[in-house]
Amino acid sequence: MQSKKSGFIASVSFGLLAALLTGFAPPASAWGSDDDDYPKKTISLSVTPTTLSTATTAVSATITNTGNSNANSFEVDWATTLGFTVTGASVGGVPGTCSTAGRTSGYSGCVFLKQMPVKTSVTITLNVQVANQCNAMSINWLAYAWTGSPGSVSQSFKLKPPAPVVTSSSPNCSIKFVAQPQDAFIGSTITSTTLNSAPDAPRVSVQLLQNGAPSAAGKAVSLSASPVSCATPVGSATTDASGVAVLNATAAAAGPCVLTAFAPGYGSASSQTFNGVAPVGRLGCDTGNNTFGTTGANSLVQNGTRLGNVSDPLAPPIPGCVVVPYIVSGTCPVGVTGAACTNFTYDPLNQGTNMAFVFRWEWPLEAIPPGGIGAIQNTGQLFINGNPTPLNLDLCREIVPAFALDGTFTGLATGSPPPADQETSVPGTQAGCLVRRVVKQVGNQIQLIEDAYVQGDYTARRN
Repeated sequence: MQSKKSGFIASVSFGLLAALLTGFAPPASAWGSDDDDYPKKTISLSVTPTTLSTATTAVSATITNTGNSNANSFEVDWATTLGFTVTGASVGGVPGTCSTAGRTSGYSGCVFLKQMPVKTSVTITLNVQVANQCNAMSINWLAYAWTGSPGSVSQSFKLKPPAPVVTSSSPNCSIKFVAQPQDAFIGSTITSTTLNSAPDAPRVSVQLLQNGAPSAAGKAVSLSASPVSCATPVGSATTDASGVAVLNATAAAAGPCVLTAFAPGYGSASSQTFNGVAPVGRLGCDTGNNTFGTTGANSLVQNGTRLGNVSDPLAPPIPGCVVVPYIVSGTCPVGVTGAACTNFTYDPLNQGTNMAFVFRWEWPLEAIPPGGIGAIQNTGQLFINGNPTPLNLDLCREIVPAFALDGTFTGLATGSPPPADQETSVPGTQAGCLVRRVVKQVGNQIQLIEDAYVQGDYTARRN
């Protein structure tokens, strides 16, 4: 009997203990997951702005107490990153204690001995400096809080979510074309002057920038072409003290072409589209290759001769004759309108406006004007690199023309003064002088036949 009684009492005691435990168990929600403490102690972190620039001088890090206990100290840390510096931090004007040694290896941080009550937040204002940098920068942020003083001796709060908050910055280094490529004859150096590869022609160039200001010297710049066949880059380039690099490339094929410059850390930049131009031929100064001609719109017949290089008072001395590529056509260039045109352009190389030519036109038939011969409109002329407003092809009283025995105009007489400069906006003498004009009547129409002495890239037109 005694053994049964003992068993009964033991049974009752076990059931009562189970009931007591069941009745007073805390709700599951009061316990944290993993090894969180009870009551739950957690914080969250937000950082603004999320994208930094060199104009950023302050960063706000907000720590929110999401737990059920007061925090009596807290800390914000950031990954130690080249180009990003914190010069101080405060909460409500009260500075914290900052150090390059954060709670995690590779981090720096600032500690505050201030209370953060339950369910409230504090905003830490960090004074920062963001340096010029050519690569995207990413900075990780962490936060800590403690029930007592900072460190392991106090019960710490856990950051939720545990992953670092990330801020970033976009690269503020860039590259741009400061002298764009222009049309170039195949086989010639591409420059920023149309169809001009002379040694003193302005070269194509790019500039490296950091935050809009010129970058340092000694940076390497490479060059490519699209399509690949349109140009041949010549070596690489290096920036000068202004961050400018001069690019060298040769036009290799006819048609549209784009150059792309690239510098490590600065990205790439593409030029405007220009054209490789196949020359009609090459003009020298001797009788073997110094003549040219073509038939243009409305049966315009035009021909000419390159003369020996002449004295140009605005561009001495007289250079030796160099064979030049050229184009001549009866198609009006862009921006010029007319019923018929002469479009004559050459690469001057090192000769510029010391080059001289004679022209002869047999213009298409046109209606007899009501006012007769005196009302015939003058031929218009302009210089490709000068003012786009045409001038009248008229007499130059200062020159003395020379003629062969058969009456062919051959150039200026020995000792003749040079023509006056007709285009003062560009260096050297550019001029077009009417030497002879013949008016022929053909039925109820007329035809002009004209000879002219010309210096400079040249276009003439009849409306």
